[in-house]
Amino acid sequence: MINQLQLLLVASYCTSVISFVNSPGARQNVPQIEYKRTNLEPSTKAFGLKLRATAVANDEIAEAFEAEDEEPDDEEHDEEQDLVAGFIEMILHETPRGEMKPDDLELLRAIIANFPDAGGEWDPAAVVESLVLRLMDEWEQALREEDMEREEIFRPISTDFQAAITQWAKSDNDDKVVKVLALLSDQREIFEDGLVSVQPNLVTINAVLRTLAASRERGIDRRATVVFESISDFGLTPDADAYESMIIILAKSRSHGAAGRAEKLLRQAAKEFPPQMIEGQLTGISKEAFNSVVIAYAKSRDDNGPQKAEEIITLMDQIDSDNGSLGVCSPSINTFTSLIDAYGQKNEWESTSQADRMLNKLLEQYLDGNEDLEPNIATWTIVINAWARLSRKNRHGAAERAGRLLKRMEDLHQSGKISCKPDAIAYVTCMNAYAFSKGGEGAVEAEQMLDEMNECYMDGDDSMKPTARSVRIVIDAYVKNGDMIAAEDLLDKYEDVLVSEDEEKESSDNLKDVYKSLLYGYTQSGDPEEARNYLDLMIEKNLKPECSSFNVVIDANTRSDPEALLKRSQEVFQLMEKSFQAGEVEPSEIVYTTFIRALTKGKAPAMYKKADILLQRMKKLYDSGVRSLEPTIFTYNAAIYACSESATVEGSSKTDAFKQAVKLFTEIKNDSTLIPDHVTFGNMIGCSRLLPDGEKKTKFVETMFRLCCDAGCVNNFVLQQLEARVSEDEWRALLNCPPGSIEYEALPYEWWRMIDAGKTRRKFDDKPKGQRRNDSRGRNDNRGRNDNRGQRF
Repeated sequence: MINQLQLLLVASYCTSVISFVNSPGARQNVPQIEYKRTNLEPSTKAFGLKLRATAVANDEIAEAFEAEDEEPDDEEHDEEQDLVAGFIEMILHETPRGEMKPDDLELLRAIIANFPDAGGEWDPAAVVESLVLRLMDEWEQALREEDMEREEIFRPISTDFQAAITQWAKSDNDDKVVKVLALLSDQREIFEDGLVSVQPNLVTINAVLRTLAASRERGIDRRATVVFESISDFGLTPDADAYESMIIILAKSRSHGAAGRAEKLLRQAAKEFPPQMIEGQLTGISKEAFNSVVIAYAKSRDDNGPQKAEEIITLMDQIDSDNGSLGVCSPSINTFTSLIDAYGQKNEWESTSQADRMLNKLLEQYLDGNEDLEPNIATWTIVINAWARLSRKNRHGAAERAGRLLKRMEDLHQSGKISCKPDAIAYVTCMNAYAFSKGGEGAVEAEQMLDEMNECYMDGDDSMKPTARSVRIVIDAYVKNGDMIAAEDLLDKYEDVLVSEDEEKESSDNLKDVYKSLLYGYTQSGDPEEARNYLDLMIEKNLKPECSSFNVVIDANTRSDPEALLKRSQEVFQLMEKSFQAGEVEPSEIVYTTFIRALTKGKAPAMYKKADILLQRMKKLYDSGVRSLEPTIFTYNAAIYACSESATVEGSSKTDAFKQAVKLFTEIKNDSTLIPDHVTFGNMIGCSRLLPDGEKKTKFVETMFRLCCDAGCVNNFVLQQLEARVSEDEWRALLNCPPGSIEYEALPYEWWRMIDAGKTRRKFDDKPKGQRRNDSRGRNDNRGRNDNRGQRF
């Protein structure tokens, strides 16, 4: 039995346990309290509890409390620790349910109420909750046994739940939202079953709301609303803290209409708990609640968001004026910064101009003596970033506005008129503005800013050290403008920034990304040889280029010197295959398809056979587990086009090529994952030139065209193929049209319905819905080429 002397030890326990759990001996094996909840039958008719909570402590808890320092300073201190630890061990492990001594209750409640926030590896919230749930067990056992004397002794009270919820509210545990809501739910259920002693109080409710306000989980606003609305169910009235937490939760939720709901609650709270100074103490709703609503409007997509935010600031001014302009609710620079952000987020020229004007007005007031309104670095950067976003939208002059702001901030700081100066974020934001601006001068301006950052770094400001990202911004700007020489010069100047011995993987990724940009730039500027050099450089430096890099180089070769096309494309494809065999790259359907197109454009001998060999290899590798090599309709279209073009290659067997085309078309028809599009039908009609003129050829063209009509894939490309392969009388008979030019939109809608829809939705032979669709998107790719899929990175 625990005596009165032991109760007196609780006070010293609250401080002694802190030093204990932080001691080396205690930290070695500090356990977590584990507990679980089980559902039992209702305990009595009076309360009918549906939820039964059982605490299960880790068997090592006593050992953790009994651990000693290597050099204990105070034997009495250790005895106190052992006493409390032994008591917890006895209650949680050794005392059967229904046999807790009434004399133990006072000490148990003292520990629950005073358990410290010990830190270290110990979890106070888990300990306190376990003890509360153990107390609940004892009370429910008394109910079950109808021992009303013990029921009254062990009856839970509201401060038990308050202690557990408060501990979880202070915890860093990721599950604390779940914990506080579960405990409050248990408390409410018991209260609603008639146990008045557990009536929740505002301390408990506010602890729950503060926990929810600090959470970033989705849907928190809905849960918080339930908690807030339950306050009246408990016979309570929300106080300023409850309102403030709820306002912040709604403002942070970013859900549709959340800013309006937060404002409505704010105005109600401002009437009931206005900010005011009483005996030197600020009471009522704080500025944070007002600022959160301003921010909510800034981040909302409400067209009137900026105006609504201004109304909140007007309300703050009015409240402050009503209180003698003592600053109890006067808008701060952070408030105005949020308002400026509201205008900047609109991404429109006029709204961004308004944000710029507001910054200037704040600056004027500060320079006139209002020290509370000095724009901070966030204020400046928000406006610079707003102009940068407009520059991304190709708005002429936006980049220059951003640059002027950065220069003005720098000049004012150097003259000693403002305290903040441009930081790395402001510089990079402005660099982005210039990098995305129209014209070639933007990249030059961006490079100048990069050089300025580097000069600041060389002068000793480590925060201004150019990063790999900032270097890539400028290189990409030059690449976008096609100035590859300037891009390479910049790489030579800042390559050491991209390479860091301390971060080997990050350095490799940075260098690889820059090489990819340059490789892509050279493919776009029509220089596949230089692009190939960067591909070789990535392989040489073991940067493991992705398959997309091989693809864009092959694709670039199809647009270059026809005489060198075959040789260069084959070399790059073989290089990719070698990298694949070495496990350094995962091949894709795209690069195989692009290579088939390169073979076709290069007029490779027996190209239809080579296309089939590549297609069969793709199938084999796909079946072996290389899922990225599943042939698509694009692959089949390219292979069919290779058959069609065989008619122009001397020495090719037209008969064999035609048979191969029919075989490929049959595979498409029999494969539920492949959906023929206008390119498929157009290329098949084109294959009719492999047949001699006559009835057989005419019949083949007619059949293909009918299938195309049934599939709804007729477009101008199909009509062009039709006109080129049969006589005018024959194709006009098929179209049932009079003399004169014809566009596919003039034909029956059913013939081109899929072109109108923008994508093929079903197979022409009425396969069931739900099968994988082909993303043909109605492209005018008249030979199965140039669908831009090879440009992906």
